[in-house]
Amino acid sequence: PISEEGKAFSGSVVYSNKFNLQEVPDNLLLDLGSVNMIAEVTINSQVLRPLWCAPYSIDIADYVRKGENNLQIKVTSTWFNRLVYDASKPESERKTWTISGPSAQSRLK
Repeated sequence: PISEEGKAFSGSVVYSNKFNLQEVPDNLLLDLGSVNMIAEVTINSQVLRPLWCAPYSIDIADYVRKGENNLQIKVTSTWFNRLVYDASKPESERKTWTISGPSAQSRLK
């Protein structure tokens, strides 16, 4: 099970996958759906532009090749979740401080 602190994770996480193509298409849209954060896409060691607002999609046709392709998506969140978690702790146990932040009752993102 994930700890309460783990549920309030703020930072970056990397997702990786490999896929094969028999042919390289003229257009190949990678749609990440609803990220609501910032995502950095890397295809075959080439870093593409960051995706920081909707639509979280990008044409990857120029970066793929026939055969095996390596896809990496790095998603980075804001400090919001950590601030919510710390707001529920006594000051002596907090790792973050802010003048005006979310309350301990705020919903995690």
